[in-house]
Amino acid sequence: MTIASTTMSVLLSAVKTTLLEYQATTLSKINTFQRGCLPPTAVFPALAILPVRETFIYGLTNGKYEVERELVIEVYDIKLDSRTSKDNTINLVKTVKDIFADNFEFSDTCYLSNWGYESYGETVSVNRGFLFNSYVSLICKSREDYESMTIYNSVESNPSIVTLQNAIVTFQYSTVETIVDSPISPIPVFPAILVGAGSRSRAQNYPSACVSDVSFDIGVMSQLFHKETSLNHNLSIVEGVKNVLQSDYTIGGRCEFSNINYISYDQEKVPSGFIYNTVLTLGCRTREF
Repeated sequence: MTIASTTMSVLLSAVKTTLLEYQATTLSKINTFQRGCLPPTAVFPALAILPVRETFIYGLTNGKYEVERELVIEVYDIKLDSRTSKDNTINLVKTVKDIFADNFEFSDTCYLSNWGYESYGETVSVNRGFLFNSYVSLICKSREDYESMTIYNSVESNPSIVTLQNAIVTFQYSTVETIVDSPISPIPVFPAILVGAGSRSRAQNYPSACVSDVSFDIGVMSQLFHKETSLNHNLSIVEGVKNVLQSDYTIGGRCEFSNINYISYDQEKVPSGFIYNTVLTLGCRTREF
């Protein structure tokens, strides 16, 4: 069994490369293959590959942890009647699943992959006929190496949520225009990082002391253009933020440890257009004496 290591960006590219190998055969009906949101000029039937979520699982040995990466493969088609459009997308999704039955490692980017949920959405009436969308999610597992970590001789006791939040904001993130610790008001210059206020839960561990688990949502926002480079930009920033957080896992000596628990990918509409909005959920264990 291959102990694979990858990133979301590399995995999306590997899945697309695998599908393109069948462009002239079983997927010859598909005219557009896209990593990210489809462009307005897409020729249908069209296929889009989008990131959904990364789940981090800690506790492995040999300096490794596990990541479950979920992506979705969407198929769109427009026909003059809704039934034909629906049947075409359902059959194409079935073809995609058949292809991956023998290609589950995607050029060694994962050691295991499984199908998740399937959905066959509602037909939408458009100028050219009926647009139908069917999709299936794919969950891929890999094992990753920990970043080189900064070690501090002591750990601060009783840090406030604001103290931790400010420390996360002041980390050095590259290629980011705006870093703030509040909701978007006014609208920042993209790309931007927004650090949420966080939440705290306490657990009594010792007669005279307890620990707290503090959670932060760190949003990475970048402009969404209908080109693959737009998604690549967001994924690159997210990967950089992840590396920074993992390398300083005590947040400058302010907590015993911190772990990224999830990375969730989404798209949103804002007054200036559309954005990729990716949220890293960071959990911190602090001391209270």
